Amino acid sequence: MERDEVVKIKIIPPSGCGKKIYEIDPLLLTHRDHLDFCFGRYLRLREDIDKHEGGLDPFSRGHENFGFRQSITGITYREWAPGAKSAALIGDFNNWNPNADVMTPNEFGVWEIFLPNNADGSPPIPHGSRVKVCLCRWFATNSS
Repeated sequence: MERDEVVKIKIIPPSGCGKKIYEIDPLLLTHRDHLDFCFGRYLRLREDIDKHEGGLDPFSRGHENFGFRQSITGITYREWAPGAKSAALIGDFNNWNPNADVMTPNEFGVWEIFLPNNADGSPPIPHGSRVKVCLCRWFATNSS
């Protein structure tokens, strides 16, 4: 995308009250409790998406923000791992040290780290490096 292009965000309106479906198909009335429950969950999730992500369109483009993103000042890495208790970026660039580049989570389970460029301006992770994300679902405990 060119720098001067205007990004047009498609607004997807929220659905109606969720009751018209019963007029369309009266046989669904036997499952009304469950369908109303599911629709209520959808409305709550949709409200969260609209509030925190700016709507369904930006939310559906999450892939544009995840993974490695290089800027002129360094590299940002983002990973969605809501069940993780810790996360770290490891690889050739830090001698596979899981304590060297620890990621921080946000309230939605997105883990992130920013690695600034080296003092000479070179990227913190050289091209062709082997890199992994170390995710842990629990905290290590001392069993002594």
